[in-house]
Amino acid sequence: MRTASVDRDRYGVFLDRAVEFLASAQDGLSRRHHQAAASGAVHAAIAAVDAVTVYHAGRRSAPQRHEDAVHLLGTLGLPRAEVEPRERQLMRILGLKTKAEYTDNPVTAREAAEAVRTAERLVAWARTQLPRS
Repeated sequence: MRTASVDRDRYGVFLDRAVEFLASAQDGLSRRHHQAAASGAVHAAIAAVDAVTVYHAGRRSAPQRHEDAVHLLGTLGLPRAEVEPRERQLMRILGLKTKAEYTDNPVTAREAAEAVRTAERLVAWARTQLPRS
């Protein structure tokens, strides 16, 4: 698992990033910009999970291996009932990253809407795992 060390008190940077990407994804969805909505949702989800892992462990997934964030979540000592659904959500949304950003296959309206809903869930969950600021 490739990770990067981050000062634990920097978790807010990642949460702010997640919120911004989520707002962008929601806006893209409302404009029927499905590629942008899906891509923003993916980045919102990654940043939300990074906020949690930075706060709890002082680590985040390495930039080229976002899948490592899934494994990192499992090492935080949080209840499995909390973590397992987030691992599944993150893996599902990461599966859309390549399609949204690198292929010639367009993201469908349904895929974009599901990605935004998944990102909304992950950002909301991250907020429950972090101190109120």
